[in-house]
Amino acid sequence: MGELLEFGFRAALIRTGATLTMDLWSILLKHGLGVRTLDYGMVGRWSCWPRYPPERRL
Repeated sequence: MGELLEFGFRAALIRTGATLTMDLWSILLKHGLGVRTLDYGMVGRWSCWPRYPPERRL
């Protein structure tokens, strides 16, 4: 159980660090360099797709 808890904790740290890195990079590009950043509006749809696969037609 200890290994599983440690794995979950490390995975959460990696996810948090990756999100913070992407957010800070986006802020730097937008405000520091004046570069238009990517629109991540469709990412939610990509992450939900496996839950709601298209219906099969026979």
